[in-house]
Amino acid sequence: MLKVNHAGEFGAICIYSGQLFIARLTAPSLIPELIEFRSHEKKHMAIFWAELQRRGVRRCRSYYFCGFGGYLLGLFTGLFGINAIAATTVAVERVVLAHLKHKESWSTTEWLCGHHHLPKMQIYSSVSRLVMIALRQRAVGG
Repeated sequence: MLKVNHAGEFGAICIYSGQLFIARLTAPSLIPELIEFRSHEKKHMAIFWAELQRRGVRRCRSYYFCGFGGYLLGLFTGLFGINAIAATTVAVERVVLAHLKHKESWSTTEWLCGHHHLPKMQIYSSVSRLVMIALRQRAVGG
């Protein structure tokens, strides 16, 4: 499960990287949030990588596939602007939360959140902030 979590974090980093590349043109108001979200994912990935190394385990075979697919998804959704970026982030984080709640990953979730002080609510607050920015932009016609 750690391998999959590590690859998933890499995929999330690449989603945000792709969105950042395009958002400079389509949704510049989201750039600070996207940078912050990507930094969270980088921290999470580093935690999983450290644990994989501690256990002497190689990364998941799908690691680069997750990155490539994530970057393409980020580029594609970035082209559609702020609402598509927000919707993608909400959808991806919902999947992540469902994955972390899954019985098989509970020990990993507990380790990640408990021992490294990464609150589970961090995901909710980040996504909520992004959605609020998108709604505010829509309200003012941006």
